[in-house]
Amino acid sequence: MIKNNLRTVCLAAILLTTSLAAEEFKIDSDTYSLVGIEAGYSRIDSELNDFTNTSQMNVGSDLSSIGFKVGAETANYRVFLNSTYLNDYKSSYDYIATYGVVFQYKFNISKETNMFVGVNSGIANMKFKLKGENLTRTLSNSYIGGGFGFDVSMSKSLDFEVGARYLNMQASNVKNNKEYILNDMMSYYTSLIFKFQMN
Repeated sequence: MIKNNLRTVCLAAILLTTSLAAEEFKIDSDTYSLVGIEAGYSRIDSELNDFTNTSQMNVGSDLSSIGFKVGAETANYRVFLNSTYLNDYKSSYDYIATYGVVFQYKFNISKETNMFVGVNSGIANMKFKLKGENLTRTLSNSYIGGGFGFDVSMSKSLDFEVGARYLNMQASNVKNNKEYILNDMMSYYTSLIFKFQMN
């Protein structure tokens, strides 16, 4: 119930902000199309419930990630479609991938630097095995979240970005009397963003 309400509020906020920002996305000299690549570090917060002995434990994982995103920006707003592939240091996961949309508002600190805050939403897919199990588990679940960071203009056509991103998933998988619960993921990343002026 709480999860559904939170999704509704976030969706409403995105639609409202997008409608208010519609005028900002008129194509002018400050409007660019964007292509970005990113690398980062993430931490998954998850739990394991064993119904056979009613035990519960945290089974979080550290992950490295690479990502790709395309989008557009004006003087004050950015929007991206992004995909990220995450690799588990402990090799517990066969794969983890996220696909989503990001909407950001920029605070222009100087001509070369801005700070941004944003909201994101999408789908997370993963395939994995728990320690001591032979069976394979899969999860595909929507997420919502937010993020912030800084963007530095290296040249007219290249930006360098440092940011943090939070994804709230609240997904679960029950097999073999064990429930794996994926709570959320926190990511820290750097990006190179290539800018192309729209005509």
